Amino acid sequence: MMGQARSMLRALAFDRGGPPGLSVSRLDRALTMFEEPPAATLVLGRLEQDRAEYTLGWSNAGHLSPLLIDADGSTRCLVPPRHGIPVGIDASVPRFTHEHPLPPAGTPLLFTDGLVERRDQDIDSGRDDLAGRASRLATTPLEELCDALVTCGDRTCSWRTQ
Repeated sequence: MMGQARSMLRALAFDRGGPPGLSVSRLDRALTMFEEPPAATLVLGRLEQDRAEYTLGWSNAGHLSPLLIDADGSTRCLVPPRHGIPVGIDASVPRFTHEHPLPPAGTPLLFTDGLVERRDQDIDSGRDDLAGRASRLATTPLEELCDALVTCGDRTCSWRTQ
């Protein structure tokens, strides 16, 4: 069912366009066709370019906020002023699009909760660990950055056991 919702969101975002919040609202309405709509958390992001400057636009439906990695190694969570509920719960709840300018050589990181959830620690500690690892890898090429972030060293990654 989650695969269907993901495919529906991709089709809506591609075919209809518009800001991410609008695409997430459309997905919410589309999910009402199911007798028991699947509930899911998600972040839908879109990069916009205006001349040489980029902006990340995103809508958050109950998911962990994106992380921004600056070229100097600083990181920050892009916590929106309005954090939405998961999709599939109430299609009448408004969705919002948030925007944040991206610094030169900055990298927005959207990630699965499985990357930061651990049975033996709270999720904030996992997110702090991810931010610390991302900070040390700030100047690493993108593919290597992603590979390094999903490598969990000597412990078992929770996403690998699912």
